[in-house]
Amino acid sequence: MNKIWIPVLAVLMAGCVEKNSFRAAESVVAVRCPRTCEEGTNWFVSAAADLTNVLCRVTGRPVALYAEADLPAGAAHVIYLGDTAAAKAAGLSAGELKRMEFRIKADGRNAFILANSGSAASYGVSEFLERFADFYFVSLNGDDDPVVANPAMEIPVCDFRKAPAVYFRHLYDGYVTQGGLKRHRLNEKWWPEAFPKYYAFSRRTRSTGVIDEYEPSDRLSHQTKENHSSYWYVPPDK
Repeated sequence: MNKIWIPVLAVLMAGCVEKNSFRAAESVVAVRCPRTCEEGTNWFVSAAADLTNVLCRVTGRPVALYAEADLPAGAAHVIYLGDTAAAKAAGLSAGELKRMEFRIKADGRNAFILANSGSAASYGVSEFLERFADFYFVSLNGDDDPVVANPAMEIPVCDFRKAPAVYFRHLYDGYVTQGGLKRHRLNEKWWPEAFPKYYAFSRRTRSTGVIDEYEPSDRLSHQTKENHSSYWYVPPDK
């Protein structure tokens, strides 16, 4: 009798053990864009495309992308991006985050890249791919950056929050991309080939953010008296 029950008990116990990771190749991506401006929405859509494209290239398997409302029932593993209902059901609140801050949490079955702005969602995607896929955007083209093939890529249990160390920031590039959506469209008109590549690169590398998504957008202008140097943050004697 003991010989019969021991293996049965082992199987039952194994079924109760929580997994500490899941395979990316067995997952799908579900997204829900946070309430934001047009440019922030564009960032979010582009970030979602980056996430699925890179996961497909790394794992060698198709990773489907769904709007959260269209997610089919019975998905084994889901990577949720944005301000999703699933995150809320799991006790995660995007409202607790700053506009440029994201949170990544994985529980062994699903993962959440939580953000309440398009900028933060894009930052979270870049961080997610660097940590778990060993993938970095290193060129202006981006889509042809080298990948490390890893069909067995796994998403481990984790939970962390990140925000830019320098909150409002921009690397001067000659395009004056901080002029908002109107300026963005002018740049696309003036530099139809070069500007979209640079703009995507600055988004993917987290060197800037969407002006209208900062909280408030003029917070540091008052602090720095609209100075274009870092003097007001770090005086030269320091």
